[in-house]
Parts: sequence; C-alpha cells; structure tokens
Amino acid sequence: MNNNNNDLFNDIMTGLKQAEAYTKGDNKIARGKKYKIKVINNYNDDKIKKIRSTLHLSQRAFAEVMGVSTKTIEAWERGINKPSGSSSRLLQIFEENPAALKEYHLVESSSID
Repeated sequence: MNNNNNDLFNDIMTGLKQAEAYTKGDNKIARGKKYKIKVINNYNDDKIKKIRSTLHLSQRAFAEVMGVSTKTIEAWERGINKPSGSSSRLLQIFEENPAALKEYHLVESSSID
C-alpha cells in the first residue's frame, strides 16, 4: 500500500472511530459543528411582489427561477396561497442577495436590438 492509500485508510478509520464514539455518547473524541439555522421568513403578497420587482423579472421568469408554475406566483402575489418552506427559503435568499440570480447563473441577460 502506498502512502496515499495509507493516509486515506487512516482518515477513514479515524472518522469511523469518531462516529462510533459519538454514538456511544463520547463527544470528546468526535468532531462536530453546531450551526444556528436562520429562521425562515414568512412572505405575504406585497413582499413577494417587491422581491420579484427588485429582481426585474416577469411572473413567468420568476416562476421558472423559483421552480413553480406561473399560476403559483400569481396566487402568491394575490394572497391566495403562501409559499412552502423551501420556496420561502429561496425567497429569503433573493431578498437578502438579489445578485444571487447572476452569481449562480440562474438568469442570463440579453439585449433586444
């Protein structure tokens, strides 16, 4: 076994020992991280319209970005329905960072001549 395989084997064994220790309640040997998860915001019709407007998207384009139908966006913006948890999280991302659309290549702008 060469050094790279030895290192990999040792890393895997260390991880397994840590996992075993953790399941037995020994948190000293196991590595772990604690995360504070940000609360998902609630979105009403006005907030959703404002986010879409800030992103400069039509209802149809916004629906494509959100992965929902245009009718769903219409219902949200009329206050008939509320976004689900995952949709609310995505709205929260766009509200806090409108540039995420371009950063993650979710939209491409083009000029109409």
